[in-house]
Amino acid sequence: MLVTKLKYFLYFSALTGLLVLTIGCGADSSSEESIGKVDSSQLRMAESERTPALPQDYFSQLKTRADYVDYIFYDYPISFSQTEVPGIRQVVDFIDRESTTMPENCTPSAMVAFLSEGEILAEGDIYFLDGCSYFVFFDENRTPTYSHRLSQSGANYFNNVLKQYFETVQQQSR
Repeated sequence: MLVTKLKYFLYFSALTGLLVLTIGCGADSSSEESIGKVDSSQLRMAESERTPALPQDYFSQLKTRADYVDYIFYDYPISFSQTEVPGIRQVVDFIDRESTTMPENCTPSAMVAFLSEGEILAEGDIYFLDGCSYFVFFDENRTPTYSHRLSQSGANYFNNVLKQYFETVQQQSR
């Protein structure tokens, strides 16, 4: 279990480092487009498939124990981390506590991992584009296990991250 969690932590760290290095070295647009892309059809959930809710005490653990959150966007060369506890708690509060059913036409926008002292507490996908607002938690095999709605403020938060990214890219190209 600890080896698996360490493996995921090292994977996220390496991928984040690679993304930062690629962006920092002025990668061309064709390489930027390919970074982080996955076959999203594998990650779609059937509309009739309803997953259970993440247990309430687990939400509490995420809010009290998580000291690091890592985000990697699938279709954009963006990754970032949060280490400030108030920001981490805010992200946990963006997730509705009730389970939900996801429409089939939604694809994930970003991968997220919640960590505590280097140990992965939870990981999943955030859906916030094209009218989709969901948060799906995975088990250790990256199988969708729990699905929840993402609040409107959560979707706005992640859309603002993308907006800031595009504004930065536009300013750099001038």
